[in-house]
Amino acid sequence: MSAGQKLFHELGICQSSYIKASDISEDVRNAWIDSRTNSELRIVNKKTKITDTSLLVITSQNCDIACTNDDLDSGVEFAIFKPIKPKQVFHGNQFVKSVRKLQIQIDEQWFEAKVEHLITVKKSNLCELLTEKTEVNVLPDIYEKSLPLWRANRYLRTA
Repeated sequence: MSAGQKLFHELGICQSSYIKASDISEDVRNAWIDSRTNSELRIVNKKTKITDTSLLVITSQNCDIACTNDDLDSGVEFAIFKPIKPKQVFHGNQFVKSVRKLQIQIDEQWFEAKVEHLITVKKSNLCELLTEKTEVNVLPDIYEKSLPLWRANRYLRTA
């Protein structure tokens, strides 16, 4: 069984699943930021750090996660949603109106993801870190549907 198959079938990892960053050690999270496309955002500092209060939300499609050959598709993409204050909430950053930011609300807390802070994690590494005891949640239905649109919207908009 490939690492992707294990993630998908045994651990319940799918698009729009999320885990709390606090479930992953800080050292590992700091290593993950090295996968960002912008080299300036690969340096660990207060602005780029993945904090304990962040959510790691999977943006990869289910077929890419569950690929039977990890050599063909070796990584899982995460959006880092950092907590924001209610006064930072902006309607234009919700419901896929912006291609750069997405704001969601889980329980009473608002979170924001920025497209430049996406990370990619090797499936095999993720399998080693997660266990059946790791709490995996799925975004509420409205966000579960809007997350893939947010990632695809950059290709659908006029430049």
